[in-house]
Amino acid sequence: MNDTNVNSGEIGANNDWVTLLKDNTRTQGLGAAALANPGKAKWQMRVGSSIRTAPVWRDGVVYVTTLQGQLYAISADNGRQKWRFKAGAEIYSTPSLYRGLVLFGSDDGRVYAVNAEGAKAWEAKTDGEVWASPVVRGGVAYFGSGDGHVYAVEADSGKGKWKQALGGRIHSTAYATEQAIYLGCGDGRVHSLDAASGKSLWSTATGNGVNSSPALVGDTLVIGSEDFFVYGIDAGTGAVKWKYETGLGIASSPAVSNGMAVIGGKDGFLYALEAATGKLKWKARAGEVITAPPVFGTGVIYIQSWGLQALDAADGKIVWRAGLGGSIQGAPIVVDKTVYLASESGEVYALE
Repeated sequence: MNDTNVNSGEIGANNDWVTLLKDNTRTQGLGAAALANPGKAKWQMRVGSSIRTAPVWRDGVVYVTTLQGQLYAISADNGRQKWRFKAGAEIYSTPSLYRGLVLFGSDDGRVYAVNAEGAKAWEAKTDGEVWASPVVRGGVAYFGSGDGHVYAVEADSGKGKWKQALGGRIHSTAYATEQAIYLGCGDGRVHSLDAASGKSLWSTATGNGVNSSPALVGDTLVIGSEDFFVYGIDAGTGAVKWKYETGLGIASSPAVSNGMAVIGGKDGFLYALEAATGKLKWKARAGEVITAPPVFGTGVIYIQSWGLQALDAADGKIVWRAGLGGSIQGAPIVVDKTVYLASESGEVYALE
């Protein structure tokens, strides 16, 4: 079940950061530099509205979405706005990049695709808010909606392929393989659907809603639940292999690397677990409440909580902390020894 090349050539270069947590493998910035404490801001841009999402990056352009319903394209070199696009409502959806398109959801129930010039290419309608990031696999974009349905549309055109009703609101970003997609749901279950038809393959109950976005490590699906537990689930059968109890609910999404999964809890701790067994490797206090996902660099883990922090991946000890980019949902991206991050206060930073 291990499916590492989940973008099937849809990433243009190793530096590209095309969706929530870099790409669909959820390995995040693995291979990115283990940066020293950023000494200065290369640039800083204020977009004038709170940002609750992570930036993405391609071909020297940073894309961010805001609660004013704006998508911004910003030059990575100098922080200047290239263009912006106005959606119909607030945006809590981190953009995804597919070929020449930027895909994201909005509270108006639509997923938008905007081209490289900032013009709308297509939109797909749902009956609820779309907080999840559209995930593209094999030319198909998959996303859940607050209307309780999962949608599959053609990424080039937005034409619908199928939709499947689940039992609650969906804020979890799907993990897609060639055969199946996996995601959490407000009904308290983790679901696996057939990628081609949307037919349910299995669903596994947890004790509360599941807003975390899963990651696949070998044949183990790792995901958190608001019931305080991190789950390791057999991706083929839905059987629970293990679960690990934290101090509060979990809305963060796991980062995975070398058989280890790191996830944040609302109790303010980061937990590093063996993905195969759920055994705790370490836990580290990194905030008051952590709902943002961690990001792997080489030997370090970045987290936006109490500003931007870098922790040693081996033991969770803080390597450095920068007092910028306070966030409860965002995540930094690391490209060519530069960290790009956005804050709840509406600032976008490039740090070096």
